[in-house]
Amino acid sequence: MGIERSKGRIVEVYRETHNTGVICQGDNARGCVDGYGYSGGNGSYRMWDKIEYRIMMKVYVYAVEDCAFFDIRDEILEANNRSRVSPQLFDAIKNNLEGEKISLFRYTDGDWSWRISDWDELDLEVY
Repeated sequence: MGIERSKGRIVEVYRETHNTGVICQGDNARGCVDGYGYSGGNGSYRMWDKIEYRIMMKVYVYAVEDCAFFDIRDEILEANNRSRVSPQLFDAIKNNLEGEKISLFRYTDGDWSWRISDWDELDLEVY
């Protein structure tokens, strides 16, 4: 298994929001435990919205002259011992990371997605 290594520069840190609406029929439908419901002529319905937040990091990879994207929300929460990312924390992380160089690698047989070599290299902790 070959490994290709490269350097990259963080060009952007931004937020993404994904909204999903879900409707299930029947009270015992699998996965329909949350949300609000109503009884209708055809049975019971349960509906809810799922909102998922991501903090994405865009890295320009020098070896391929293209960009790779990483979801770093969980790493930020773990590094700062938090349950959510506040606007102030996001701004501090964005200021710390944008413009920084990082080391990347990928396996050359099979999965071609880039991975971060050393997470400690990133300054994710805010004091």
